Amino acid sequence: RGQSGDKMTQPPLRNFLPTLYSRCLENLQISTTFFRLVLKSFTIRRRLSAMKWIDVNTKSFEKESDVKRFRSQCETQFERLCEELMPCEETCTKCFYKCLLEKLHGGGHDCLSSHKCEEDCTYCEDEATADSR
Repeated sequence: RGQSGDKMTQPPLRNFLPTLYSRCLENLQISTTFFRLVLKSFTIRRRLSAMKWIDVNTKSFEKESDVKRFRSQCETQFERLCEELMPCEETCTKCFYKCLLEKLHGGGHDCLSSHKCEEDCTYCEDEATADSR
């Protein structure tokens, strides 16, 4: 872990997920749901950790209205952040995968992949047949 102020660089989650499963048209719904669940679990974990820190460090002031208001504001911000981090899920403009950009992104929809199935699927097989005509 980096120190405060250090810029930590990690590969994006979308680069890690293909190592867990192969994505193709037949498992499109499952892979999209899996991606959403992984993102949701990360945000829930972060939220629980932050709220625990707040609880521990404000315990002696827990009856103060400012502390209650601060805690409530933190909960609201985490809910908003979790929603904003979820993927857009519109269809990619180049293939049939779902868009994995943030829900409120601007511009075109992108699945952030090669736009080709990692395993053979009926759509790719049909496309290959159509391309060879």
